[in-house]
Amino acid sequence: LKHCFTLVQVSRYQQVTGVFTFQAACDTTKGTWLTQIREAMDAYAKAASSTNSSTKVNKDSKPEEKEPARSSERGEFCIFSPRRRLQNGHSNSLRGVPTKS
Repeated sequence: LKHCFTLVQVSRYQQVTGVFTFQAACDTTKGTWLTQIREAMDAYAKAASSTNSSTKVNKDSKPEEKEPARSSERGEFCIFSPRRRLQNGHSNSLRGVPTKS
């Protein structure tokens, strides 16, 4: 098939929940679709990270007594986490497409 690509939907539990194959009329259309998908992924990741950061409340008022950040909170790269992917500037992969589950 010409001008095809496959979109794999992965849940937050790293389970494949959907596989979709798309065929565009030409390479230009395919590129446009992929760009729009990447932009949607980035926008969702940005919205999700701002929602999470605004809901976290630190009950300790003394900053010097706080625990050091765990590796999962430091924003280390993880291919399945769209929030961490956005923080580290890695946005070329479609494997991090967020799901509603």
